[in-house]
Amino acid sequence: MILIYSPKEQFQLYKVISKIDNKKLYILIVKIKIYVFATNKKQIIPNNKIIIGESLIRSIEIKIKNYGKSNKIRYLPKIYLIFIFILFSNIIGLVPYSTTPTVSIYLTLKLSIILIIGFYINGLIRHGIKLLAIYLPSGTPSFLIPIKIILEIIAFISKILSLGLRLGINLIVGHLLLKVIIGGIYYGYMKGKSKKI
Repeated sequence: MILIYSPKEQFQLYKVISKIDNKKLYILIVKIKIYVFATNKKQIIPNNKIIIGESLIRSIEIKIKNYGKSNKIRYLPKIYLIFIFILFSNIIGLVPYSTTPTVSIYLTLKLSIILIIGFYINGLIRHGIKLLAIYLPSGTPSFLIPIKIILEIIAFISKILSLGLRLGINLIVGHLLLKVIIGGIYYGYMKGKSKKI
């Protein structure tokens, strides 16, 4: 039986194949799972995979409609893809002696930054320079407008980045806590077993 002696061991990178480490392998597995989950053979009677996929899409669609205007529904495929990626990444973490790809703060920050850039590009294409109006509270004096816009953009970006960091940190802390608890239980069990002998 292989034991992990340190709770931090599960986060170490090691080579699986020549240029592929364990995190890249997990991400590849997640991409394959998403592809298998998303592909749908034309069937008259849906199977369990199709029913689960449709119920997930429907629940995300309801959340989007409850959040705001119904015109945000065009973002459903993007939101669904991010949701499924994080879901399958976290499911991989349930396998013993493995960890999730989203534990890497680098990955969660990369997802956050991509979403921020996509938001701004989409906003600039659709609204042009008027996009900056969302960062300007009404009644602001004209000499404070440039400073206020810059401060609001920084606040928005820091909020998104903090959410990306929070996802990674929560997963790291959760995995560490589980490993410490399981290690304590195993140590107590072995100590009790040795006293009986």
